[in-house]
Amino acid sequence: MLSVGGAESGPWFAQVRDWVRAILPHADEHVILGAGHDLALTHADEMAAAVAAFLDAHPLEVGGAP
Repeated sequence: MLSVGGAESGPWFAQVRDWVRAILPHADEHVILGAGHDLALTHADEMAAAVAAFLDAHPLEVGGAP
């Protein structure tokens, strides 16, 4: 799993990031500097790069069972 968050999202979202790390300790995390909660709109290029890097690192198997 990839968790993407904005560094400027505020303290409540920092608590959510901590919670996600606690329940999913093997999840990859990427924090986008300068981004708030609306990072998909304001930092789309950085978010897309984080998702692309994650997918490159964890390729999907083709033809396997779901």
